[in-house]
Amino acid sequence: FPNFRIIRGSGSSGTLNTEIDGVKEDKDTNVEDGNIFIIGKKANIDSNIFDRFERFFWITGIDDSDAGQTGYLPVFESVTLTIMAAMGADIEAIKEFYNEISRQPASMAELETMILLRQFIIIPRIMKIDTDKELREIYKLVRRIYTAA
Repeated sequence: FPNFRIIRGSGSSGTLNTEIDGVKEDKDTNVEDGNIFIIGKKANIDSNIFDRFERFFWITGIDDSDAGQTGYLPVFESVTLTIMAAMGADIEAIKEFYNEISRQPASMAELETMILLRQFIIIPRIMKIDTDKELREIYKLVRRIYTAA
C-alpha cells in the first residue's frame, strides 16, 4: 500500500488531533477525510474523545477490557472492516467478517447504522498469547493476508 500511513497519538491528550492535522495539511499526502481510519479504544469513543471526527473519518472502537497482558486484539482485522465499508463492499461480506472476529454477532440493522455513522464498535474475540513467538506468527499471517490483497 504505497499511500498507506500509520500515525500514532493519544486521543485524550490531543496528540492524535495534531498528527492528523499535520497529515491533512501536507500537500504531498493528498488525504481526504473519507480516507482516514482511526482505531481506538471503545472507552475513548464512550468519553467523546473522537467526536470531532464523527461522520468525517472512519472510526473503529475496540473494547480491550478483557485483553489482559497476553491477549491478541484484532486491530488489523478491525481496520479491515472500515476499509471494506469505505470501499463499498457488500454488506453481507462485512457482516460475515465482523462476526468472524467479534465476540458478539451484529445484526444487519446494527451494521447498516455503523456504516452510516462511519463508526464500528467491536468487542473482539481475544486470542491468548503466551510467547512472543506466537505473536510474531500471528503478525506474519496478518502480513501475508494484507500483501495478498
